[in-house]
Amino acid sequence: MVIGHLAGHGRDQGLTVMAVAGAVSSLAFANAATRVLSGWFVDVIGVRVYFGVLFALQAAI
Repeated sequence: MVIGHLAGHGRDQGLTVMAVAGAVSSLAFANAATRVLSGWFVDVIGVRVYFGVLFALQAAI
């Protein structure tokens, strides 16, 4: 959802087209990398431990 609105929001905030394109590309790359790494972590440590760690980090922040 966010990636679909990022370009329009960036343009509304005064960013150049190139800056917006860079932001969208960075978000897409980070999204893909996070999905792959999350899957790997789940395979290594298990779903319950993984989500437990994520929820603990969210609570700490």
